[in-house]
Amino acid sequence: MMALAGVWLGHRLSSRIEDRRRIWSQKRDIYANLLGSLNELSIIAGSIAKYTAGEPSEFAREQIAKLGDQLYRVLREFGNARDMAHLFLKEEAISALGSIQGDLTGEGNEYRMAACAVIERVRASLIATARKELGSTAA
Repeated sequence: MMALAGVWLGHRLSSRIEDRRRIWSQKRDIYANLLGSLNELSIIAGSIAKYTAGEPSEFAREQIAKLGDQLYRVLREFGNARDMAHLFLKEEAISALGSIQGDLTGEGNEYRMAACAVIERVRASLIATARKELGSTAA
């Protein structure tokens, strides 16, 4: 009887540890997707600003069109990761993401450079939150 209780307890503890690892991995993946999307958004916004700074050439217009396609894909990926964050991450991460709402659409280089600055602030906040939530002590 004691052996059976030991096996049952061992199984339960093993299941809990496995659940914690799975949840930790899900959170890590969500943070990675959010940070990757934000990095791409910043690069795309900066590149569009560069190509539209002067009188656009045919090459610049082609590059802007390609960047526009990339922007759509990355915004979609960011939206998916943000939705998952609302399900799995703590409020601190959600509030950091809330500060970016509405700041990703607009026109003009001044706007694009401001969007890059907002993205960088959100990225820094998300990194700090991820370190707290995932237990990293790396600086």
